Amino acid sequence: MKSEHGQLQNIASAEQMNMLRRKNFAHLGCAAGREVYVVPITYALEGDYIYSHSRQGHKIEVMRKHPDVCIQVEEITDLFHWKSVIAWGRYEELEGDQAAQASRILLQSVVKNFAEKVSQLELDFAAITVKSIFFRLRIERMTGRQEN
Repeated sequence: MKSEHGQLQNIASAEQMNMLRRKNFAHLGCAAGREVYVVPITYALEGDYIYSHSRQGHKIEVMRKHPDVCIQVEEITDLFHWKSVIAWGRYEELEGDQAAQASRILLQSVVKNFAEKVSQLELDFAAITVKSIFFRLRIERMTGRQEN
């Protein structure tokens, strides 16, 4: 049987946005000089913005110094069936009303995707985000590839 491995295709921009909308977990990539730093994050997409949060730490320090970042999401069925989207943007820290709005956007998105655990998620989310720094990335460009 002949292998179909290597049949790569571009993903249309509408499907790239749909993929970002369906997901709540991504890998955030940022760079501090020669060091590249990649970490998992929880996020929500609204409009052209990706919203997320973090406690103060290395990731926040790196993004403050070097605000050009990207996120990557994937859907993997098996070795030969997967999709991946990368979105590039610029880190923007949110405060006050904007941070409160980001918190609502994140909670609504997570609850929508994990509806069976709503009450526990709300309690956990409130506890987790109490000392959080909220931020967003405005999507400047995207690319998507898949193998079927």
